[in-house]
Amino acid sequence: MLDLSVDHVSINPVTDNQVSVGYELHNLGTEKTNRFRTAVYLSQDPLLNFGDKLLNNRRESLAAGESKDIDLLLNFNPNQSNYLIFKADSANKFSEFNEKNNFKAIPITGVDLTIKDGKVELIPDGLTVSYTVSNSGPRRAGSFSNLISLDGQILKKVELKSVGSQKERSFSHSLKRENLTPGTHQISILADGYNQIRESNESNNSFLLDATISDPTQKPDLLITDMWTVDIAPDGSYKVTKTQKPQ
Repeated sequence: MLDLSVDHVSINPVTDNQVSVGYELHNLGTEKTNRFRTAVYLSQDPLLNFGDKLLNNRRESLAAGESKDIDLLLNFNPNQSNYLIFKADSANKFSEFNEKNNFKAIPITGVDLTIKDGKVELIPDGLTVSYTVSNSGPRRAGSFSNLISLDGQILKKVELKSVGSQKERSFSHSLKRENLTPGTHQISILADGYNQIRESNESNNSFLLDATISDPTQKPDLLITDMWTVDIAPDGSYKVTKTQKPQ
């Protein structure tokens, strides 16, 4: 009896729109197969649905106990999809000992962007915001944008072409004083602000900072609270007397 299976899948992005995919195709049964197809689909979930995109539908045949290593170069953006689905005998031509191992859904997402080491420094004509973008995932992140916001209003967009797996990139930006009114403000730094990248954790992309801006036109207000007089005698002794606070 036949028993086809898909195993040992590898997914390695080559560019933002091209991915190297490898897998092993096995006939674990005791009979030789006729020619059949193994399909690869792009999906947003681990289930094979009507709307999933067919990327490859390769024709093969396998002897009893035979295995083949299959290598493909597929065109899709790995940063905008969730799963690759593999289905041996995609047309269901064969009756098999185990039908369940024909199917395998592999998550593509392997990017995890975070913002760390955020800080604000006041400078004469405004302030400087500095931070580090980190990708702690096992896959490279393609192009995306960071957003710097002040009290919810976007002041700066920073475009990045990529951040490699387990890599970091540090940035520093100046915000001009004309954009800053006196008082305490909240500054938000958001990695992948337009959700261009699908991540394993979407909840750790932001970093919040508080900055207090003084009014440069406000002059110091000096207030006299008490007055004291000191009388020094010829022998060097002295007497300190508190006088009435001026009105």
